[in-house]
Amino acid sequence: MSFTGLAEAGSLNMRRWLRQTLSACGQPDYSLGGILQRFSERATAHFRTCPDIQRVAAASRRTTFIFSAYMYYVDGTPPLGAVALVSNFENGALEKPNDEFTIACMNEPPELPEDHQWVIPAGIFPWGVEVLRPVRELLARRLPPEHVIGRAVALMRELANRPRAQGAIGEQLLSCILWRDKPGLVPSYYHARKVCLTEPGPDIAFAHPDGSWNSAGMRIKGFGPDGREVPMYVPPAKPNAPCPCNSGRKYRDCHDVSRRKYGARH
Repeated sequence: MSFTGLAEAGSLNMRRWLRQTLSACGQPDYSLGGILQRFSERATAHFRTCPDIQRVAAASRRTTFIFSAYMYYVDGTPPLGAVALVSNFENGALEKPNDEFTIACMNEPPELPEDHQWVIPAGIFPWGVEVLRPVRELLARRLPPEHVIGRAVALMRELANRPRAQGAIGEQLLSCILWRDKPGLVPSYYHARKVCLTEPGPDIAFAHPDGSWNSAGMRIKGFGPDGREVPMYVPPAKPNAPCPCNSGRKYRDCHDVSRRKYGARH
């Protein structure tokens, strides 16, 4: 699950509110439809009653929560993708956001065409879907997910610097891969423009059958042999340039080694 829109307002931290609320939406049936309905109702109530949100201009309260998952069936049907948008403006009139959240769902057809792909822009997106053609082309070629993510990150940063973005698109990005045939395995990658001592990861929310729930926000720190913090993320550099981590070594002999060995998150 991810969201786009209002991130902070006064004491409100949307990421923290999101994982706590999602955890509490499991009962009584723990069904996806029930969770979506209860989450939509809680989001509507919160946006209508939270003083910090009510002080924000209506146009800045536009928020969309994106649920992405694979549906698994007991009858042997192959897993099928599903996406749900819970939004207070995207499922209605774009020019008149309100505090009522509605649900729009999309499901993969049981018989998937050979060239099947989904690219769904969410949030304030002042361009047509044609701008997403580079990502669609990579998907059509069935390249590894890392290639598609790399191009998508470059595209989002390019769009973020266009005047029409008006600061609504960030350049620090987090990506996740949901495997159709590997349930439970969700690799994540952080993409930053600067050296980061702390690497944010996906938050985790649990709803238990006994009615209890808990959640956790993930932040990863690294420490060297001497106990000092070391960067968890270093942006790419030219091979012979000094490594951005200020180690004094060339990039190719420092963080590029772990990048080549472990992948983009390092």
